[in-house]
Amino acid sequence: MAFTTEEMQIFRDEISRYAQQHIVPATTPYERPMDAQSMARLVGELESMGVIPQIEDEPIGLWSDAGDVSTTALSLDLLRVLGIANAALALVVHRKALTNWLLRETGLSPVNAGIALTVTGHYGLARSSLGKWLRSEACMTEEDASLLADWLDRHEHESVIYTLPGFEQVLWPIWKSDAIQWQLIANDHLNVATQVAHGLDELDVFTAWNNAGVEGVSTDMPVERSRKIYASVLKMELLGLTAIGLGVLERSSKLAIEFSSIRSQGGRLIREHPAVQIMLSEICSVIKLVERLLHSFQSSSVDVAELADVASLRFTSSDPLVHACHQVIQIHGGIGYMRDAGPEKYVRDQNMLQLSSGGISGLPLFIHGVEQ
Repeated sequence: MAFTTEEMQIFRDEISRYAQQHIVPATTPYERPMDAQSMARLVGELESMGVIPQIEDEPIGLWSDAGDVSTTALSLDLLRVLGIANAALALVVHRKALTNWLLRETGLSPVNAGIALTVTGHYGLARSSLGKWLRSEACMTEEDASLLADWLDRHEHESVIYTLPGFEQVLWPIWKSDAIQWQLIANDHLNVATQVAHGLDELDVFTAWNNAGVEGVSTDMPVERSRKIYASVLKMELLGLTAIGLGVLERSSKLAIEFSSIRSQGGRLIREHPAVQIMLSEICSVIKLVERLLHSFQSSSVDVAELADVASLRFTSSDPLVHACHQVIQIHGGIGYMRDAGPEKYVRDQNMLQLSSGGISGLPLFIHGVEQ
């Protein structure tokens, strides 16, 4: 369903007000992560407001239509706004919307609403093999197929899952019939272990693997259909992570501006010191850079966007986003490393976003596979 420019702005403003009035207050004090009950309540309220599309014939909201230009623009705006409020909540909302999109496209039927999603394999992005498969099976070798089968082997390898507590099913890609299919499996058929998280403290982090011999329910799509769906999911995931990361930096930048306006050193505010001015300018430059890069995708639908361009956006913007958040810590000095100050949380959240869905170190090989 297409949105007019005016409708998009009204909806975005409504969600922005909600985020500032309801989500932001729940994120402080910084050293105390939002509890699971509050997270679930806020996600439910956003769902009732139409941010998370439902599984229906003509859904609206976040990632509701991969073929609609206005949906892409709205999705990036909303995730940026939610990222400003809280990265973990934004990631949950983003993944929930992706899950519903996948369920609509694949026809899989969940037995309950508690579904955790992961869109990649056990490590990285399968070098150049995934890119080759997404471009054309004709350019693949037997080695590429073996690598993809290993990358998506849920029996032999652990998969990392970020989710709210209490998930009951996992939706993840598997390699089957020479294509990437989607499997929906109950977590009581999985071995699940809790991990210690570096960031995104509001979420539970699990490793899960399937060695129970239960296959769950999976799709059996033709290769071309499978390729189209996976390319769309990957594009939405990479765009979404970047938009959330931009929001995190904007929230962090606000802390730097506020602190530099009240903290004095040598008889004057630190914002008047050239070193601080340089760091503030670097932060501002990164915000403008990523903003421009994301804006370039807001005039086309997910289906039309080139996968290599989306991957390049992720690769180009990720390190600057992390670096700029580190600069916020530097502006705060020693207090910036304290958990009750805020900046160190945003660095940790930014790091976890960078590591999500294969991370960024494997993106050059992935892009090479798509482009070669």
